[in-house]
Amino acid sequence: MLSILHILAFLTGLALVLLTLLSAVRTFVLPRSASDKLTGILFLTMGFFFNQIARRLPTYAQQDRLLAFYAPISLLSLLPFWLLLVAIGFMFMFWGAGI
Repeated sequence: MLSILHILAFLTGLALVLLTLLSAVRTFVLPRSASDKLTGILFLTMGFFFNQIARRLPTYAQQDRLLAFYAPISLLSLLPFWLLLVAIGFMFMFWGAGI
């Protein structure tokens, strides 16, 4: 018989996979603007790091040149971020199923 911990791990993994897939659909497929927490978390985190680096640059032109890469790099980082979350979700599901 599966323990409660295994069942909770499986359900947590399933929720993580479903939330990640929903995030991808909201970000790229929906024709209207829909706010998404996972996308927002990634963009806020990337923005924090970009601002920390830009703050140390001496001129506005150098800061502007660096911050021009913020949105494209953040957008390209979404796919590995989602893949990591799906992999973690499936890891929980496999562990919960006893595999």
